[in-house]
Amino acid sequence: MRVTNQMMTTNMLNNINRNKNNVNTLGYQYATQQKIQKPSDDPVVAVRSLKFRTQITELTQYLEKNIPDATNWMDTTESAMDSITEVLEKMNTYCNQGANDTLETTDRSTIIETLEEYKSQIYKEANSDYAGRYLFTGYRTDTPLLYDNTSLAKETSTKTVYTIKEELSFSDITSKTYVKGGAKYTDGTTTADGYAAKAASTSTANRLQLSYTNLDKDQSRTDVAGPATPGTVTRDTGIRSITFTNPSNPADTVTVAGDGTAATGGYTIKTVSLSTQPQGECYNPTAKEIIFIPETGELVFGSEAYAMAQTRSNYTAEYTKTNFEADDIIPEHYFECSASRIVVDASQSTGYNEDKTNYRNPETQKINYEINFSQKLTVNTLAKDAVPTTISTKIDEIIRAVNDVYNMDDKISEVQKLIATQTDATKITDLTELKSQLETEKTLKKTILRENFSSGLTMTKNAQNTVSIALANHGSRYQRLELTESRLKDQKTSFTELLDKNDQVELEDSVINYKQAQVVYDASLSCASTVITKTLLDYL
Repeated sequence: MRVTNQMMTTNMLNNINRNKNNVNTLGYQYATQQKIQKPSDDPVVAVRSLKFRTQITELTQYLEKNIPDATNWMDTTESAMDSITEVLEKMNTYCNQGANDTLETTDRSTIIETLEEYKSQIYKEANSDYAGRYLFTGYRTDTPLLYDNTSLAKETSTKTVYTIKEELSFSDITSKTYVKGGAKYTDGTTTADGYAAKAASTSTANRLQLSYTNLDKDQSRTDVAGPATPGTVTRDTGIRSITFTNPSNPADTVTVAGDGTAATGGYTIKTVSLSTQPQGECYNPTAKEIIFIPETGELVFGSEAYAMAQTRSNYTAEYTKTNFEADDIIPEHYFECSASRIVVDASQSTGYNEDKTNYRNPETQKINYEINFSQKLTVNTLAKDAVPTTISTKIDEIIRAVNDVYNMDDKISEVQKLIATQTDATKITDLTELKSQLETEKTLKKTILRENFSSGLTMTKNAQNTVSIALANHGSRYQRLELTESRLKDQKTSFTELLDKNDQVELEDSVINYKQAQVVYDASLSCASTVITKTLLDYL
């Protein structure tokens, strides 16, 4: 084949240009340590680079945003539960002091004031928030756990009536010691023997304590027609029903309605107010009767009703509560319930339904953070799982016991004044017997007060166990969070190294390759300058 000078020149120029491009490419790598300038330089490197960068971006999202936010949430939650544990330990110490026989009523009154403050502090800790989001209220992070004076002040012409379903069990039934009978001053018409015949005594009752006190008393109410709901509406209030279920035999269920009608087996519920009954009568039901005490939120079982409850260990009590106070728990954070806004008159006995909101049981309200690829972690702890309502109800019961003893002091003091002003020897004898009976009654109530403080010890220990379990669950999730964070850091380091290895060239290699390309380029120029100067005429 004939080779012309033009062909040689063209080939040399192509080779020089190729070598120059190679010098340019290697020079870019030398200057930037990057393998490619654009995806078309090496599509495989480009695709792998995009993949690594995407993974690093996602890891950065988890490490710098999701995990720190989850960590802060859980740190704040743990701090609140630690504070609750410390307060419960102090409450336990004070309950132990209150159970001491040597303390006077005034000393126990001081302890009560301290316990009330501690109780308030516990629920305020459970009302803690993180960045404006309440920690223990499940999905309703914008709703506080407790009522405050501001929200209660809004309820003037309207009221919120909660219908609450509380899940209980046979283990929640406890034995309560109470005082029954007791002598009272009757304007001098009762003799010493009459006062002695009315001597106070103690007895025990099986009772179920609900989570709220000062519950509604009415069994039913017919609301007046209003513009929002024409016609009349009958709405049950007070204790609506109690359902006793046998888990091993769901068909073996007894539901006792709160309207006084007898259920299967003849069991009934009777609403009794403390203010309208002789002392102790509220705790003395008939055999198949369950007494509901609205002021204390207690359900007292007769002997046969108690036996029936023993064979059916799961209970559902449905009741209503309208009047709440500051620091009371908002029901939807603990129970399945419904809230109705009603317009009421001055006596709060009539009105009409305005609207109704249903709330499911909050036990499934888990706030999950995505902390890794397809991995979610529950960061919240529900108040119902960490702070039992028994803290509040037990302190309230101790307060009532202290007040009972104080009332006896007042009664004894009044009788003592009557004795001091009396001149009739017979009357003095009668009043002296009355005073003796009142002192005996006071002794009985002081014994009950000590028992309440002793049961306060059990309550605080059980509450501590509840918080400890919640802390243990919280701690296990926190450890998982820390392990995930550590693993993500390792992954980010690995992917960063892979990205560097994929995108960058080693400095030593880039220097050698660049120098080598430059030598080749110079050689091609030198060769071209030698060859291109020769023509066919030089050989003729």
